[in-house]
Amino acid sequence: MPKSCIFKVIMGGASGSGKTTFLRGTFFPSFNNDDEINQIGVSFKLIDCLVDNEDSYLLQVWDLKTSSIFKHLYPSFCSGAKGSLLCFDVTNRNSFTELRYWIEIVRRMAGKIPIILLATKTDLVEYSVTDEEIQDLIEEYRLDGIFFTSINDEKHDEIFKQLIKKMKNLSSISSFSMLFPAYDCKFDKFMKFFSVCPICERKNHYNYLKRFYFSKDNNYFKLKENLLKLLERSNDFEDLYYNKIKIGIPCCRCYDKLFKSNIY
Repeated sequence: MPKSCIFKVIMGGASGSGKTTFLRGTFFPSFNNDDEINQIGVSFKLIDCLVDNEDSYLLQVWDLKTSSIFKHLYPSFCSGAKGSLLCFDVTNRNSFTELRYWIEIVRRMAGKIPIILLATKTDLVEYSVTDEEIQDLIEEYRLDGIFFTSINDEKHDEIFKQLIKKMKNLSSISSFSMLFPAYDCKFDKFMKFFSVCPICERKNHYNYLKRFYFSKDNNYFKLKENLLKLLERSNDFEDLYYNKIKIGIPCCRCYDKLFKSNIY
């Protein structure tokens, strides 16, 4: 049975450590503007992921703003988090030193949740932190790994795949993709056209259709492409066809009735 999960994730790190740049990276279509961010001390990014072609994970990333006037809010912001990404700039030793503060805040308020380090600006030559120091910190706090990133190599897929594995205690993930339905014009048309079950005429679940549309499974992909072609061709159907043909995707209940009950 496909799962739909929502996880709160804390994004922390010193000022200038690259955390907001990571979330604003070219991989992501958009992000909150600065006026919204600085009013409350935190900004939010929703990251939608599809795991193993069927399970949907919505990550609510809380990017904590590094300002002394907001520090008293950090404990409240961390409460209820299921995972954390903590950034430091490899060329700025102070940002590495501050990681202890961030780790202790997260652990105190959210418990022993997975924490993954993001080492940013690794494309620059002058490192201020050694590999041994980084490894010692990971072992001391029993952290859940580290990714070395740069503006040209942000590794978003790998990072969020690893975070979900740790939060769900999964041994492996066979397929993983990050979804941006709001920026896919075909998806919008697809949702409008197939939003209603052609049999019972109930509304199809959004997540049900989204999983199908973005699945990397080859069979689903071929079926989706055929449905999109049919959608385009239906624009030229004469009224006569609309009285005789129903085109659509059955809802979960109708699918079970039609197919699962007929398995011999």
